[in-house]
Amino acid sequence: MVFIHGKQMNTARCIGSK
Repeated sequence: MVFIHGKQMNTARCIGSK
């Protein structure tokens, strides 16, 4: 999994949503 600074929270929210 690749996490980008700033988008890290967005990605975590996407996974949490699912």
